[in-house]
Amino acid sequence: MIVFKGIPALDCKASERELERLNEAFEKYKTRMSELLGVIDESERDLIQAYVLMAETLVCEAREIVENSDLYGGLAFKQVLDKYLVLMEESGSELIALRKSDLVDIARRSWNTCAEKKYLEI
Repeated sequence: MIVFKGIPALDCKASERELERLNEAFEKYKTRMSELLGVIDESERDLIQAYVLMAETLVCEAREIVENSDLYGGLAFKQVLDKYLVLMEESGSELIALRKSDLVDIARRSWNTCAEKKYLEI
């Protein structure tokens, strides 16, 4: 569960910082996943690469939201995550609906690399 507490309004410089935080989170996540690729079995590499692509999608869309609406990066990230969780649930596919936990895990791991605990808990 994602919980937001007392999120302040952003000014222009704050929006730039939020974009930097989103970029930093993704870069750290990619680095961790690259390290993991070096130690996991060959059969699991495609899964890790897919996770990186999903995290990139979440972060890219969150960046667009921050750029267009000056929202806090964590809130933008949550909006994107929620959108995909709803789409997965409504897909009509039991298999896709079951992958929701994977998406939440990806979101948690990618965002928590830079999240300020006072604003965001996953």
